[in-house]
Amino acid sequence: MRGEVTISGRLVLEHRVVDGRESFTPLEAIEVDHPLTGAFVMPPGRCCFTSDLASVPWPFAWLIGRTGVHLRAAVIHDWLLHGLDRPGWPCVARTDADRVFSDLMAVDGVPHGRRQLIYLAVSLATVAEGDVGIRRSFFTVMAALLPSVVILPATVVVVGTRSVLVAMERLLELSVVAGRRVRFVVGRCGGQLDGRRRYESFDSREAEAA
Repeated sequence: MRGEVTISGRLVLEHRVVDGRESFTPLEAIEVDHPLTGAFVMPPGRCCFTSDLASVPWPFAWLIGRTGVHLRAAVIHDWLLHGLDRPGWPCVARTDADRVFSDLMAVDGVPHGRRQLIYLAVSLATVAEGDVGIRRSFFTVMAALLPSVVILPATVVVVGTRSVLVAMERLLELSVVAGRRVRFVVGRCGGQLDGRRRYESFDSREAEAA
């Protein structure tokens, strides 16, 4: 591909949560020049565009992540995708937006291996949308199988370990709560009035100290 790929401008985002859903609005314009699209500007402002950042399926978030060096290119990619049906838009197809995304990641210094994994992920999303032919869909899926041999077992280990840790943390919290309840009941039952008073007095001293 001929021509130089450039990107300039800071990525400054406004974070909002509406009905439990996050959105991020660019507050400064970013200029891009790419051989596929020519020069264009992503305008700032909520009226123009909001992003959900790099959308990554949760089992693979540990590998790619929603934030990082690739984030500026990811927001540009989201902006290109959200206006594909508009006349005069820089990109007319998702495959073009994916290619721009990959080249912008390279300009921003995303390592080659990581860049290829992220590009493969967005390419699979493009295949799922049905925006590419059968031949390209086949090669994209085949290209995803080889890294999957390594990624999927690692993902199972990471997700499984995280689930075990969360379960252990929850059990510990329940045991602490149960212990407090047992201590309080013992203080109330069996004529242990003094024990209850001592327990309540202990809590009062802790509260005053805090």
